[in-house]
Amino acid sequence: MKNSRSQHLAHDHMAMGVLGVVFAALILSGAYYIGGYTFGDHIDAREFGGRILSFEGDTIELVGMYIFDNPAQTQDVHQGVEAHVKANISNQTTWTKIRIYLPTQEEADRLKAGKGYYGPEDLRQEEVVGSIEDVRARKPDIRVRGDKNIFGKESFTAREVIYYEFVPAL
Repeated sequence: MKNSRSQHLAHDHMAMGVLGVVFAALILSGAYYIGGYTFGDHIDAREFGGRILSFEGDTIELVGMYIFDNPAQTQDVHQGVEAHVKANISNQTTWTKIRIYLPTQEEADRLKAGKGYYGPEDLRQEEVVGSIEDVRARKPDIRVRGDKNIFGKESFTAREVIYYEFVPAL
């Protein structure tokens, strides 16, 4: 009887040891996961830029690229690989049109004189209120912003839709 009792106690002691190791492993792995996600260098993209594949109902299907909050992440994440997403429009979605005024030939020559070229930053731009109707009719390339990290999401709610209109010189 005494032998059986000591075997039972040894068995209980060994079981507690195994449970202790398993419990410790769970705590350590959870801390690693939470610490790595919270304090680590995780990917954060709140914007997607691309071309419209379809615009049905309140959903815009796009093909394009994530725009990263931290530009260094652009090199870390499959650079140049296009993604497909669906941006869901809500009554809270805002529409922003950026008008870029193209230069006359004389203005273009003057702009190019210094550095041999000119870019969009050299041109006059105006931000105005856009509209869903304008985007539906023109289907321009757009940028869509979400409220939170959208990286890797197949669909998300659009907080803002931004698109461009190029205004020819007169």
